[in-house]
Amino acid sequence: MEKCNAHPLFRKCTEEEMANDPCVELMKISTEEGKKVDREGRNKYWAVYQRLSDAEVLEKERAAEGRDSVSDFFREGQFGVNSVEAVVPIKGIVIAASRECDEKKI
Repeated sequence: MEKCNAHPLFRKCTEEEMANDPCVELMKISTEEGKKVDREGRNKYWAVYQRLSDAEVLEKERAAEGRDSVSDFFREGQFGVNSVEAVVPIKGIVIAASRECDEKKI
């Protein structure tokens, strides 16, 4: 668990999240390993981690470094941008942006 705790792509789920997740209970009682531990009368130890999205990790790293966030990247006045008027094709997807667009339209 030390490696998972230290890895930036994973977040340890809270006790409340694990208690509300039916998969955790099934993991403890329905898996071969869980049944084996029960037969041997040993204690069970578990942890559940959530894989963070790349955007969440990048946002967290930028905040820790005091840099501008991803959500600020295309805002006017950020990164030397005075106005945003562009049509950018990305792998067959076209993102159109103009000064009149708000974040939801972009």
